[in-house]
Amino acid sequence: AIHSDTEDVTIPLLRTGKSTMLEFMGSAVMAKGQMKGQIHKEQSLLINLFEELFQGSVVQVTNHASVAIVKCNNRVHTEWRDQHPVLRMDMQISLHLIENNGVLNEEEIAASFSKDLKEQYEALIKQLKIFGSDALGTGQYFRNKLPFDQLPNWRQMYYPKLETELNIASIIRNSGDVTSN
Repeated sequence: AIHSDTEDVTIPLLRTGKSTMLEFMGSAVMAKGQMKGQIHKEQSLLINLFEELFQGSVVQVTNHASVAIVKCNNRVHTEWRDQHPVLRMDMQISLHLIENNGVLNEEEIAASFSKDLKEQYEALIKQLKIFGSDALGTGQYFRNKLPFDQLPNWRQMYYPKLETELNIASIIRNSGDVTSN
């Protein structure tokens, strides 16, 4: 991906930890072998979810509950509208409820999680466009829709015009032995 015209990478940023050997600080956003910016560790989770690469991450929802992401399925659809690329992602996430203070029921927690995640994705995509780096690799989905001689123009000409439509559905599959206070 370092030499790709339609995909960039993120590289973990680590430092020596206080209680562990290494501490994860976030990720460096790369494009064509150069660092374009830095994203927070929470945003790195978004990239991993987009690529369906994660390890049971625990996430806090609206200060009222914590959930563990146990499964993520993504369906990505692409098209061209009015001379610009459109990427639609349907993400289905299965959650386990870890902690709940009883203020929200399971459906409200799942809905809140989906809403927060969508807002975070929109902010991440906006930030990556400012960096000029396609760290989500969205350009890979348009490779077969662009003439070969136009692929080098992905970052400068097409990526800034990319429209995204995100549909995120979450469901709590297991609430374990969680009881309200």
